[in-house]
Amino acid sequence: MDDVTALQRLIANRQRDLNAPSLIAMYRAANLPKGAITYETLRRMATGRQRSIRGDQTYEDLSTILRVSVDDVKSAEAGYTPIGGWERYERLNAEERKAVEGVMDAILAAREAGGSSDDRRSEAQKSPLLGDVASLDMMGLAADEAPGPTDRERMEAQWGDDPA
Repeated sequence: MDDVTALQRLIANRQRDLNAPSLIAMYRAANLPKGAITYETLRRMATGRQRSIRGDQTYEDLSTILRVSVDDVKSAEAGYTPIGGWERYERLNAEERKAVEGVMDAILAAREAGGSSDDRRSEAQKSPLLGDVASLDMMGLAADEAPGPTDRERMEAQWGDDPA
């Protein structure tokens, strides 16, 4: 089941949400103009045989069929499914969606570059503004790694094992 893409999930979820008994019913209900994507293209995407979208018109046609925004289709193709599903994501306004997608793009770019979204040192090195924050964070990490003596240990060192 891990091989299911976000685009496949979006298509299946929207079919369910729209109470469409089949893909063909959902496709026909969209009443697309001549020259739009074919039912076969929709079916290939729904089954995972076609994982990429080749043109802007296809994004628009899919958004019409699925009754979601073009941005939702692009996000699904990129592999993103919001936590809580698309219904929760759809409540965001355009500005909020853009912010969420910006964060997602940054995380994906870090992954593709071989890093991770939690790579503090490399992020600090990349941005001078993050350097001070990261150095404070690293000082905290260093303090956690090498704890100093406790009050009791200091007293025992100064007065011996039995302070009484």
